Amino acid sequence: MIGYMSVKDAAARWDISERQVQILCVNERIEGATRFAKVWAIPEDAVKPTRTVPIKPGRKPKKAEGLTMTINKTQENGNLTLALEGRLDTTTAPQLQESLIPAFDDTKNITLDFSQLAYVSSAGLRVLLMGQKTAKAKGAAMTLTGVSEEIMEVFEMTGFADMLTIE
Repeated sequence: MIGYMSVKDAAARWDISERQVQILCVNERIEGATRFAKVWAIPEDAVKPTRTVPIKPGRKPKKAEGLTMTINKTQENGNLTLALEGRLDTTTAPQLQESLIPAFDDTKNITLDFSQLAYVSSAGLRVLLMGQKTAKAKGAAMTLTGVSEEIMEVFEMTGFADMLTIE
């Protein structure tokens, strides 16, 4: 269609994956994007959305939209706790990876507090697997605490419940 680009074209132009473009479309983050059956039509002049969602005056940000995740680090007696809040998904998994993997160079015990985590996607599972493998290779321990029933169900269905130390 004249005046529109495909998801593939937008991904190439913005240097992100096609899946990320689809997620942006579904979350109505690309102005003028329209869905025709199973295909998204994105205006050619569309601008790549920033990571943050503009918040209307008087509204609180929605943490469950998959756009943000907060990692609070606490170091105590040689143990590191990473408290995750929000969603661990395609957008936020690199953030955890950047915090988790290098941390094994400085500490032997890392706890991931999931008590405020709402969701884990396959991208999040990949980072957790990387963390577990790194811990094993460095003779360290990685423990998950505060895992919700929904996330535990994902771990059980994928076999991660047997691979990870969950308290």
